[in-house]
Amino acid sequence: MSRIVITAVHDLARCLGARRQEVEIDCPITVDALMQFLVDRHGDELKKKFARREDSLWNVVVFVNGRNVFAGDGLQTLVHEHDEVLFLSPISGG
Repeated sequence: MSRIVITAVHDLARCLGARRQEVEIDCPITVDALMQFLVDRHGDELKKKFARREDSLWNVVVFVNGRNVFAGDGLQTLVHEHDEVLFLSPISGG
């Protein structure tokens, strides 16, 4: 098992039970599999936060070690031991 750091803000932190936490998981793991692991652990409310919206934009932006995964391999980005994964909810307004 490997340790990775999960950081989340606002509603995502509430769904995960903490703003920052370490999880033990087999690495390397894809972001997609990590998100499923977290949903399995924290439930349907988090699943809704991680869902894709109708307009094909994600409800969450994911960074691994400060790099937006959607600028690279997307959900297939690999997370390795000691990496830091940040989940952000996009902010909108008018």
